[in-house]
Amino acid sequence: MYMLQEQEIQCIGLQWVGRALMIACHIIGTEEYRLLSYPFHHLDRTSLMLSFRLVARPLLLDANGPFVAVYLSTGVLMTIRLRLRGEISINGIESSLFRMCL
Repeated sequence: MYMLQEQEIQCIGLQWVGRALMIACHIIGTEEYRLLSYPFHHLDRTSLMLSFRLVARPLLLDANGPFVAVYLSTGVLMTIRLRLRGEISINGIESSLFRMCL
């Protein structure tokens, strides 16, 4: 069955981290949970900057500066520091990627 890319995920949490959007989500049709990141101006899979598999269902997502906290259903609190490689801008083609430090 073909689904539009907006229908492939079920959003659990959204959080702005600078000029990027972090999404804690469930991948529809699987038992997989992911942390995804997109630039502020193009929320499309072709602009995906980060895709990180989570070991359990995320219950809470929060951010402060470059730090992201994800609280999982297993009682684990993940703290992640993000470092942007490149620049997020509307002009031209971006080569922005996040680097995660757990």
